[in-house]
Amino acid sequence: MIDFLCSHYQHPKDIEKICEFECRYDQMKPIQWYTKDWFLYRDLNQALREHDVIFSYSMRVFIKDLHQQITNCHAESKESTIFKVYRGLSIATATLDELKKKSGLLLSFNSFLSTTTNESVALIFSETPRDRPHMTTVLFEIKVDPSISTPAHYADISD
Repeated sequence: MIDFLCSHYQHPKDIEKICEFECRYDQMKPIQWYTKDWFLYRDLNQALREHDVIFSYSMRVFIKDLHQQITNCHAESKESTIFKVYRGLSIATATLDELKKKSGLLLSFNSFLSTTTNESVALIFSETPRDRPHMTTVLFEIKVDPSISTPAHYADISD
């Protein structure tokens, strides 16, 4: 994984972060690395969304560790009431039109889905740049019912 990252990222600041990752990574705390302000969050999710087999395979140990920690956090969760989380996105207007045609059907995301309980924060992440007129802002409101057993694990990683 480290060799792949070093060959994939050439900028000195990226190499520095990869070296820090190599020295300090703890398989019990991948969420901390996933949520750090560096390329891993962005590029891992992009690889999963776009089915980039090479990147995903190279990161398989990290993906497994991350999934395991989310699963463990989910199992330890004491949440019992229905709650809402939000996800803001900027997507192509044509994609939004297709989604509207499929209203009421299942929507699947091919990545780790980061959400927030704060609608305003989600809206910040959904802002569409002015120089991209073909894009539009979307806010997903997701109702989570902890009483329903689901194979999709979720966890509060705000700490």
